[in-house]
Amino acid sequence: MIGSGNLASHLAPALENAGHFVNEVYSRNPNSAKNLCSMLYNAACVSSLNFTQSKSAIFIIAVNDDAIEEVSAQISLPPNGILLHTSGTKSISILSCFEHFGSLYPLQTFTKRKKVSWEEIPILTEGSDEETSKHILALGKSISTKAFQASEEKRKLVHLSAVFSANFANHLLYMAKSMLDENDIDFTILQPLLSETLKKAFEIDPIKAQTGPAVRKDISTIRDHLKILDNKEDFKKIYKDITENIIKVHSQS
Repeated sequence: MIGSGNLASHLAPALENAGHFVNEVYSRNPNSAKNLCSMLYNAACVSSLNFTQSKSAIFIIAVNDDAIEEVSAQISLPPNGILLHTSGTKSISILSCFEHFGSLYPLQTFTKRKKVSWEEIPILTEGSDEETSKHILALGKSISTKAFQASEEKRKLVHLSAVFSANFANHLLYMAKSMLDENDIDFTILQPLLSETLKKAFEIDPIKAQTGPAVRKDISTIRDHLKILDNKEDFKKIYKDITENIIKVHSQS
C-alpha cells in the first residue's frame, strides 16, 4: 500500500479482511504509516519505493491525484507486478511506464475512524490489458459486491456526477447549517426532510421528486428568500443560479 491517508486507512484493512496480505506500507509521513501498519496483520513500514524484492503481486497508490505521477516515477516493481492508482479522474496511462497497470476506484467518501461498509461500495476497475484487468476486477470483487470494469471515460463521468451529488450537496448543507446556527436552530431539524428527499430521488427519479418554490414558480416566496439573503451575497448568487436552473429544466420537461 503506497499512501496512508483516508482511503489507504480503509482499503488496506478491507483487503486483509477479504483474505489478502498487505506486506508493506509506504508513506511520506512515517507516523501515519506506523498507525496504518498497527491496524494490519503483519505489514512492514518501508521507507523506500523499491519493491523489487517484495512478495506482493499488486501495488496500490492511494495518494492525492496530483501526487500520483511523482510517486509512481520513484517506484520499482518485481517482475509481473501490477501497479494501480485509485483516482476517479486520472488516466491509467500515467502509469504506462510499467508493464502491468490500471486503476481501482472506490466510489465513496472516506474519513479516518469513520467506518464504511465495503460490500456496498461501487468499485470501478480498469486494466492495461485483458489479463491485468481480470486480476484488478477480482481484487475489487473480493471486497465489494458492486465491483465492475469501466472505461476511463465512464469513470471520469461517474466521478463528476459524484462531485455534483455529494461534494456540492454537502457544501449546500454547510450553507444551510450556517444559517440555522446563526439563529440558534438545531441543524438536525433538516434530517427527516433530507432523508425523504434522497429516498424519493432514488425511488421515482430526481426530476419527478423535485419540490419547492422554484418548481412551482412561486415568485413571491423566491423574492422573500432573496431578501433574507441580502447580507449574504455568495449565498444569494448560488440561490439565484440554482433557482433559475430548476425553473429552466422544469419548463422543458
